[in-house]
Amino acid sequence: MQAGHTGGMPKMATNHPSVEAVISTILTKQEAATFVHCTTRYLERQIRAGRLRALKPTGKLVRIRRSDLEAFLESGATIGGDSNEKSKRNSGHEEAGQ
Repeated sequence: MQAGHTGGMPKMATNHPSVEAVISTILTKQEAATFVHCTTRYLERQIRAGRLRALKPTGKLVRIRRSDLEAFLESGATIGGDSNEKSKRNSGHEEAGQ
């Protein structure tokens, strides 16, 4: 046992998410760019334009939530959509046959 540690109570409260969970949901610009397969400059432009939400706790420090990146990607246009996607959007409505 470590000196000064009396045992019993854990050091961190159990009602907080684990450090690993927080780290995996909040990304640096570089991590976000890797996730989206783009440049950090592109992300900066999207943040400035208001298309992508970002956290800015201090002057130059920028962090992006993975959920905000996923929402950003989902909000974009789909190019060359596949027929399965079209049927999902129709919420089960069948198309008229021709």
